[in-house]
Amino acid sequence: MTPGAPDLTNEYDGPCAVCGAVVPAGTGALRHGPTGGWEVFHRDHVREPAPPARQDLPGWHRRRLMALDIATTGNRAAVDRILAAAVRVSDGTTYDWIMDPGSNLLSLAPGKSHGVTIARARAEGAPAPRALDELATVVADHLASREVLVVWFAPHVLATLHAELLRHGVPPLTGRLPHGVARSATRSSWTATPTATARAAAPSKRSPRGTASRTRGRVTRRPTPRPRSPWPR
Repeated sequence: MTPGAPDLTNEYDGPCAVCGAVVPAGTGALRHGPTGGWEVFHRDHVREPAPPARQDLPGWHRRRLMALDIATTGNRAAVDRILAAAVRVSDGTTYDWIMDPGSNLLSLAPGKSHGVTIARARAEGAPAPRALDELATVVADHLASREVLVVWFAPHVLATLHAELLRHGVPPLTGRLPHGVARSATRSSWTATPTATARAAAPSKRSPRGTASRTRGRVTRRPTPRPRSPWPR
């Protein structure tokens, strides 16, 4: 019984849920049954809640898992750059990259505390096209084997990676996999097509302050919608 829960007894005679013998009123114990109703037990037959016995069961947790993470200059998938990336595989394999973002004017967004500065990336990083191609090859090979890719905030990470690959002229994941990039969720599965992915990752051409529209001689502004990510949230 749950610690602190009242010890309920039966007010009427009833059959024991274990042995079937009659339990006199006031001498048994009441517990919730599997269907939501009440069951009565002899005191020495009470079934206390317990975890199931440890078993060696198959499942996704026994498959080859790959985790992907990136360090970026910000949270805008179509604009910000990848400074570093890391891959960890459940078999112990590890990959790390630091990428030179080039000589463009860049700055870290407030709150970015991953520890990879732009100066360090330029000094220690490999050319971005080469590093991105190696990263995309590792991830695409894993996905092609139909294994599980684990990504924290996957819509941002995968959309940013897609935009960076296109920016540097490197084939994206959607171009390396014949059936696109797919994920199976608890209640649904989805596939990102190359066309939709490229359209979503492309920078918006609208004004950052919003889009002006003229209605009956008045100019109003409505907020510019954020580019939709190809990866469901």
